[in-house]
Amino acid sequence: MKVGYIRMKTLKELFLRITNANLGGLIGAIFGVIFSIAFLVGLLLQNAEIIIVYILLWPLWVLLICISVLSWGVSGALIGALVKRIVKNRKSTKTSGKPKVWNRINAYIETGNFDKAIAECTELIQRNPDFVSWYHLRGSAYSEKGDFDKAIADFTEAIRLEPKFALAYFSRGGADLMVGDYCKAIADCTKALRLDSELSDSYIIRGKAYLEIGDFDKAITDFTEVIRLAPNIGSMYCLRAISHSELGHVQEAIHDYEKFLELDPNNEDAVLARDALRDLRDGKIANKKTNDVSKYINRGNAYLKNGDLDKAITEFTEALKLNPNEASIYGDRGYTYYKNNNFDKAITDLTEAIRLDPDYTAAYFFRGNVYLNANSEMYDADNAIADYTEVIRLDPNRVDGYFRRGCAYFDKDDHDKAFADLAKAIQLDPMYKMTYFMRSIYHAQLGHVEEAIRDCERFLELDTNSKDAEIIQNLLGDLKSGKTIDYKQFFS
Repeated sequence: MKVGYIRMKTLKELFLRITNANLGGLIGAIFGVIFSIAFLVGLLLQNAEIIIVYILLWPLWVLLICISVLSWGVSGALIGALVKRIVKNRKSTKTSGKPKVWNRINAYIETGNFDKAIAECTELIQRNPDFVSWYHLRGSAYSEKGDFDKAIADFTEAIRLEPKFALAYFSRGGADLMVGDYCKAIADCTKALRLDSELSDSYIIRGKAYLEIGDFDKAITDFTEVIRLAPNIGSMYCLRAISHSELGHVQEAIHDYEKFLELDPNNEDAVLARDALRDLRDGKIANKKTNDVSKYINRGNAYLKNGDLDKAITEFTEALKLNPNEASIYGDRGYTYYKNNNFDKAITDLTEAIRLDPDYTAAYFFRGNVYLNANSEMYDADNAIADYTEVIRLDPNRVDGYFRRGCAYFDKDDHDKAFADLAKAIQLDPMYKMTYFMRSIYHAQLGHVEEAIRDCERFLELDTNSKDAEIIQNLLGDLKSGKTIDYKQFFS
């Protein structure tokens, strides 16, 4: 994401004010000096007329001196503000005295040579791993390339190194938006604006995120702020028109679509805008419900993705009030209950989802997960096997269906079926590391040392850094040394 639509204040204004303040101080000082010289001349010549005139005009002399002192004081304050602004601008760009390198990498990005920009930034990071700018610049290259996960990682590292780096929050917010982490995008852009109110492009990103989760009122507020600051950005009127339309604000939507088409008639969205405008004028969506069910679903999914499970459940519940016969909403809320460890409500919702849609694969899968969860009061290996069997029937190539059913069979001590399912999972996806993780533990538990060691080593080829890798490393060490293993640790 690039910053540049809006700038509210300029260094030029500060330079002009400093110049005016210094000019006032200089004029006051010149006249003050003239009066002082005239007084001294009067004393030396013992000229009573000059002295009398000076005495009569001495308040003016005092006034001029005060103006001079005050003007220079104002000038000093403005110079301080100027220095502060320059420092702030330098922090926002983070060039740190390396404009040639900075400009060269930016040129690579602007011309689409992202790999070259990334390679140069990576080399600079290796030389100086604590220099914030290169992480941000590399993140920008990744973002422009479309590799948003790596971009987010670099922006996050920049923020770790400098927690008040407003531009990094803004950039990460833009990447969050692109990967669908709308709540995180909103949080990052809000933080960026709190740190630097001049990063006004943050309103654009945040407004789009609000639009995606169906919070149309807040989207309108942000797009309106952008329009106030930059009235000629056509796309903002289009986005605000969409938000108004979703809320049933027909006249406002018509006005914004018309303004968009006036400002940017050749935009790629112009055709869709004309169609929407025609429908609005014909009254086809004049009675659109303000509580459109999709608004709650989108918001619920955004909260779910962000880990705010209670809010997600609230949104899905509101959606069900409007559409109580939609299986997918029960599925979404059931899955959220499952993630929130509310297992009985998860079973209830997922069962209702299956009743409404008997081919709802995900509902069977997550209900099976609830039944297989050892911490759930609903634990039932037989029911789990039945649900995973249904998953496999509906989707014969679903790796995690075989993996999970294999685990359920092992819980029932049906080891042959367990190993058969785990082998099938590996056949379908040899890179599915959790199959090796569980199979190594099962083999070890049954005394199949060689097989367990082989699975441990295969897992570690796929994963060396996670917490699971640490567990497997310890298990492998114990197996090779012949140490007695407490298998309860793996199932607690």
